[in-house]
Amino acid sequence: MSGDGATEDDLSVLIVSHGSSLDPDSYEPVYDCARRLRKKCRFGEVVVGFHKQSPGLREAWRSLESRRVAVIPFLASAGFFASRFIPKQLGFEAAHYDEVVDLGDRQIVYTAPVGVDRQVWSLVDEVAINAIDTILPPDLTPDQVTVLVVGHGTPRHRASGQSVRDCVAYLREQKARFGHVLEAFVDEEPFLDSVLERAPAGDIVVVPYFVANGPHVTEDIPQGLGIAGDPSDHPHRVGEHRFWFVDAIGLRAELCEIVAARARAAADKLGVSFGEDKDFEIRS
Repeated sequence: MSGDGATEDDLSVLIVSHGSSLDPDSYEPVYDCARRLRKKCRFGEVVVGFHKQSPGLREAWRSLESRRVAVIPFLASAGFFASRFIPKQLGFEAAHYDEVVDLGDRQIVYTAPVGVDRQVWSLVDEVAINAIDTILPPDLTPDQVTVLVVGHGTPRHRASGQSVRDCVAYLREQKARFGHVLEAFVDEEPFLDSVLERAPAGDIVVVPYFVANGPHVTEDIPQGLGIAGDPSDHPHRVGEHRFWFVDAIGLRAELCEIVAARARAAADKLGVSFGEDKDFEIRS
């Protein structure tokens, strides 16, 4: 099928994510990315599908018309959900990232999740610096601040927390401009309640390595740190620490650029001729 003169009109893009039954509106960034991709390129269709909200993964998959499909996980990590659950829903047992897979009369490329891209690490750095410049007291400098990168994690799949660990290593070794950089997880060690012991006294910028401001970000992370109330109503004092929260990294429009790049790479693998891109309108 590949290489038979197909153009981008012959390619479907399916953006898949976890979703939330408790707060489906928090996954607006996924819909926003799909809208931007439709404006950027002339794909035959751009569809979203979720595990925990409508439209479901299988519903979205069945709605596709093209025989060539780029499936792009709008996820923070390559953990259990990306590597096992989604592939099984689509009809193959394990993730074959960035390879052409034949599924009946269709060919698909299942890309690596957006959250494993190195560009996201730079975004975390940028977000932390922006928080220090705009919401923290003006006399504080980056070397006086701890940056806490928080992911979901799970003991069921080591790769679930790897994106966060890689990001933290990058901030420590490549940037090396913050006082301290720590990682913590909702569902694996080191847990959030260990931060008060591991972090020095002072100011901590909390960067959620999540794709949406769902309940994990708005409830589980603050509660795990011993904080009640709206996390954006900062600073929150807990003992000798002051916590400052920023939005989930998935709200950054630059993640749409990563999705677009993955769609283009998938198109190349499927032999699809790609037209000239239009620029995204990047949100501030």
